[in-house]
Amino acid sequence: MEQISNNEETDEILLLQNHNYKEKIIYLFKKNSFGLTVADISKEIGITRHTVSIILAELRGAGLVEIRRVGMAKIHVLRRGAKRRIDLFFIGR
Repeated sequence: MEQISNNEETDEILLLQNHNYKEKIIYLFKKNSFGLTVADISKEIGITRHTVSIILAELRGAGLVEIRRVGMAKIHVLRRGAKRRIDLFFIGR
């Protein structure tokens, strides 16, 4: 039984951290309107590229982020009109 409660606590902590990372990523986009690569975000926040990719997929699904291809690079940017959606996105936490 203790393992279940520990797992639930761990899941809750990870969920809270994930929201914190989302907020940090959105802040980075606001500072860098030209866009960022997964590697840029990873380096700036100090989390793995894999974690960044997962969070960006969630933000794309919420209609907040889009991808632009520049040569071989994928540049992630806030979508037009996303600033209104950002408030709605974080209300549900």
